[in-house]
Amino acid sequence: MELNGNANSTGTSGDSSRSLEQIDSARAAAHNTVDKIADAARPAVDRLASGAYRSVDKISGFAGAAAQTFVQRKEQVSVAGAELVEDCRDYVKTNPLVSIGIAAAAGFIISRLLAFRSGR
Repeated sequence: MELNGNANSTGTSGDSSRSLEQIDSARAAAHNTVDKIADAARPAVDRLASGAYRSVDKISGFAGAAAQTFVQRKEQVSVAGAELVEDCRDYVKTNPLVSIGIAAAAGFIISRLLAFRSGR
């Protein structure tokens, strides 16, 4: 009986070592496959990254130009507003009675519009 017991335990141990060898072999093959795929993917990833960098640079350039244009337009509007205020001030100084009449008419029209909107 011992012979049978020893034979079974040796057979089981041999099966285990073969299984471990097969697992190690499969692991090595999987690693090799992953390495091959990674090597094949590197040029594509590099091209994608390069394209992404170029796109970001273009967008950044467009955004910078838009911001610069916005600042210029803001300055132009600010200057135009200051000029309008100065022109109105000069008109009021040279035509005070007409300015009072215009202000009174504008106030009357605004009060009528507000009264009309409120339903009176």
